[in-house]
Amino acid sequence: MLTPSQFAAWLQARRDAGETLKAIGASFGVSHVTVAHWLSGKRNPSRMTLVLAGELCRAPVEMAPGLPNAADHFLSACAHLRGSRSAADYLADTGG
Repeated sequence: MLTPSQFAAWLQARRDAGETLKAIGASFGVSHVTVAHWLSGKRNPSRMTLVLAGELCRAPVEMAPGLPNAADHFLSACAHLRGSRSAADYLADTGG
C-alpha cells in the first residue's frame, strides 16, 4: 500500500509522463474529476485506492491498466517511489 504522499507523487509522475486524467481514472475506476481532486488535495484516495496503487507499482507493466505507451515512465516512477536507483533495479528488487 502506498502512503497518501507516495500516491500523490506517483500520480504526478504519471501526469508528467503524459498520461491523461481520464486514463489514470480508468486505472482506478473513477472519473477524471476524482483524479484532479486527488492531485489538488481536494479529496483523499480511499484505502483501497492506495492498496491498488501499491499493487500497480509492483505489477508487471503489461498488467498495469492504462499504461501501454508509458511503460518506461511508469517503471521509473515506481522505482523512485520504492527507493530503487533505476527501473532495472526496481525490476530486479521486485522479481519483475
